[in-house]
Amino acid sequence: MQRRAFTVAVGLVCSLASAVSSAQESPLAALTPKEIAERVFQGYASAKTYAGDWVYTLDQGGSKQTVTMTVRYKAPTRLVMKVALKEAINPSVLPEIPEVNVVVDGTAAWFENASSKEYFTFPLPRNAQVNPLMFFPQLRATEGVERAPDVTVDGKTVIVLQAARADGGVNRMEIDAATMRIRSVSSEAVVGVTKTTSRLEAAKEVLDGEIPDKEFVYKPRRDFKRIESPAGADAIFGPAPARQTEPAKP
Repeated sequence: MQRRAFTVAVGLVCSLASAVSSAQESPLAALTPKEIAERVFQGYASAKTYAGDWVYTLDQGGSKQTVTMTVRYKAPTRLVMKVALKEAINPSVLPEIPEVNVVVDGTAAWFENASSKEYFTFPLPRNAQVNPLMFFPQLRATEGVERAPDVTVDGKTVIVLQAARADGGVNRMEIDAATMRIRSVSSEAVVGVTKTTSRLEAAKEVLDGEIPDKEFVYKPRRDFKRIESPAGADAIFGPAPARQTEPAKP
């Protein structure tokens, strides 16, 4: 159960695609959803360092879980992410969320399930692609994504992107128009009589601040067990290097 929950948790945080190229310069009002997404993720990917605290909330028919996500990043290939359950209300119908720690130290990636006391590791592929929000859920495709009317929150203009879900629900992303940073990513759907909502919200962010190298060091605890890495786990960091073959013998 714990290992399956670990897989669920890693799947939850491993859905953010790598950043894409920057958009052409144009007034904000004229930007397409694709151009907005390009600007947003390029902004995060171009940061020299990133420190972010996020909160993820899932509510399904009155069962609720609140998860904290802490991210530290240092270009080009160092990253730390910590996922921990903060609060659970009637959680029996929801998948168990274990405490997960991810450390990318520049040469290897480490994934730890602190709840089951297990971890796995693998070397980073050549030319590994690492960016601050690579493990976050988001509106991954621009097809079907529409730009809704901008809204004003606390006196600030907020860009809204949304997309219809196959189950009849809606995915929604809110972006600060002044900074082009993500404020929140939310989802809402009703299946039968059960309403499910989720929300990922930025609580605090600092770009290009000082982060000591010691933040990106992982040392397995003595009572933790090393397990085999899932097949293809390194694919999230980009394509593996070409496999070299030995020359044919005469």
